[in-house]
Amino acid sequence: RSLWHRPPSRHPNRGCAAMPSPMEEKMKAMLALNARGGKEEKAVKESALVLSEGNPQAGTRGPEASWDMVGQTEMVPQGRRSRNAGMHTMEIYFPQFYFTQVDMEEFDAKPDRYGPTVIGKYTKGIGQVEARFPSDDEDPISFAMTVVHRLLERMEAKGINETGNYMPNGQPLSVWNAIGRIDIGTESIQDRSKSMKSYIMDIFERYANESNIEGVDQYNACYG
Repeated sequence: RSLWHRPPSRHPNRGCAAMPSPMEEKMKAMLALNARGGKEEKAVKESALVLSEGNPQAGTRGPEASWDMVGQTEMVPQGRRSRNAGMHTMEIYFPQFYFTQVDMEEFDAKPDRYGPTVIGKYTKGIGQVEARFPSDDEDPISFAMTVVHRLLERMEAKGINETGNYMPNGQPLSVWNAIGRIDIGTESIQDRSKSMKSYIMDIFERYANESNIEGVDQYNACYG
């Protein structure tokens, strides 16, 4: 049953509303915090801090942890301020072999194929100059593993790693341990019983014994 659909109250008095669930209380608290732009009022923050200090489940999260009144703590890094969200770096891999789209149009324009109607379809129509294809020892999985490996190496070399801003000791994590989510976009999934992301995880397990990374495969035309 969905958390967003609660059964009606069985109280004998029809005018009485059902008691809110702990999940609803938590969502209300989160929405109220977001409405304030992540800035808690002084009294609420002091109360949350006292409860957090007296709660055994709170651990040693420090003053940035808030007690949500339903038995769990919520980490609010730096008051929910922006964490330099955006595109930091990019890696692109192209296979070695290719054919020009002009040659492809000339080939497909032959009478025994599609005829002259394809002239301009591949070049002007879809805006391509070349079409590249893998060799016999490459596939979309090897493409993804190559770009992820090169991307992480560039991040390490150029110091593109801000995890130290959110660590208690100020020391950044290794780049191989600093990734929290990986999304794979592709038109050419290789195995419908195994995600491409699971192959990418082999790199992280090999270099840093890292296996706790979220992610999914996005299997759509014109997405990867």
